[in-house]
Amino acid sequence: YIEYNAALKMDDWLFTPQIELKQGKTYKLEFYYACQSANYPERLKVHIGTSPASTGMSDSPIIDLDNIDNSNYLSVDRQFTVEADGRYHIGFHGYSERDRHILIFDDVLITEVLDNDISVESISLRHLYSPVDEIAITADIKNVGTNTVSCDITLDVFDADAQLVKTITNSVADLSS
Repeated sequence: YIEYNAALKMDDWLFTPQIELKQGKTYKLEFYYACQSANYPERLKVHIGTSPASTGMSDSPIIDLDNIDNSNYLSVDRQFTVEADGRYHIGFHGYSERDRHILIFDDVLITEVLDNDISVESISLRHLYSPVDEIAITADIKNVGTNTVSCDITLDVFDADAQLVKTITNSVADLSS
């Protein structure tokens, strides 16, 4: 977190260690953020650059949160690309007015966004001990890639002895990101 200063505007930076990034790939930056009090809103920009210094950061931020007034954590994520293969730093720039309170950010994650990628968000079974023909399964599926996805999803159901008792296949059509 970054604490307040009663006399000066915030102009504080935090930089990640070097991260190897490739041209032509898409990345997602995500993290949680909050402020200590809604009465003292904060500001945070996130940049990318080749050196861990404010002068080494891009002019255009990946993210600009110019009115953080939530005292409970909220999440933010943005996709970004780089213009050349290389080692980069992510710079978090607190730029709040003077005499604010505390700016907080946490759980920073940078991942490569794949063209075709789906995730299973949850799976639920209607009756765990039902006869095999009565098993009803619900799954929440999310497209976390960049392309629209159409595919078959297959679920194998096994008994307590690890014997296959049923295979269920469903088609997913035009699941957009």
